[in-house]
Amino acid sequence: FQTYVLWVDIPLAVLLPLLGSSRMKRTIAVTMIATLLFIVTGCGPNRIDIEDRAYILALGVEKQDFLWNVSFFLPDDQCIEAKGRDWEEVKESFQRVSGKALEMGHLKALVIADGTDVTELEAEWKEENYPKTVLLFETLDSMKQLQEADKKDKAPLGSELTNLAKRNQRQVTLGDYLSGQKEIPRLWIRTDLLMIE
Repeated sequence: FQTYVLWVDIPLAVLLPLLGSSRMKRTIAVTMIATLLFIVTGCGPNRIDIEDRAYILALGVEKQDFLWNVSFFLPDDQCIEAKGRDWEEVKESFQRVSGKALEMGHLKALVIADGTDVTELEAEWKEENYPKTVLLFETLDSMKQLQEADKKDKAPLGSELTNLAKRNQRQVTLGDYLSGQKEIPRLWIRTDLLMIE
């Protein structure tokens, strides 16, 4: 709406009274609206095609020796690992490895390794406007075991964790966590099966 006001309403309010003929006014109005539609629809030079995006369904997060080790779980049982000293380095590492732009809008679950202090990431979660419905889990198991469980399961990890939380009625969302509920359900991986405590 602000873009519309800035690029259409204000210029039209200034230019149209200065012009004499109604045909000239109509031509300028149509030109400005067409330009706005071109800009707003993402058809500009900074557009990223859908094929060039990596849609993340689940994240596995652990911190080892001052390095964040993040497992990005994508559809089709694909997992990409990225490391970095902070979240920006992790994102850059992911984009270097995958060759795609990171898309977190479809994130369903976030698995945190036991003992990982995520207070550094809380600001990132608030800033980036992650969906507040993302489910949180904590696990004693390694991210490698989580990756193996993802490969054995037919459904993508994010969907499987969402279904598991619903079946067990143990749902703590990112919104709950950021508003003060710090007790996160524990996720167990036994013989490549996911269970919640």
